[in-house]
Amino acid sequence: MVALEAMAMGTPVIASEVGGLAHLVQHGVNGFHVPSRDPEALAARILELLTDDELRIHLGEQARIYTRRYHWSAIVERMLDVYAEVVPANA
Repeated sequence: MVALEAMAMGTPVIASEVGGLAHLVQHGVNGFHVPSRDPEALAARILELLTDDELRIHLGEQARIYTRRYHWSAIVERMLDVYAEVVPANA
């Protein structure tokens, strides 16, 4: 949730490709993936975002847009769609 909340605030996320982060962070779109246990790669991506304002702003905006699909109203709509597929209308 921390990564999603950061993205919702327009912050690009740098993460290892583990668990949900592998799917949440889209490399080069709304943040970056770095190999696990590679502090040099992590430091390089952090430095890149600190020194490239245009890239940081662009990825941050893409992150903010991406998180809209996780807004509660969107989640409820998807859940209702699933229920409608599973439960017959006249049940």
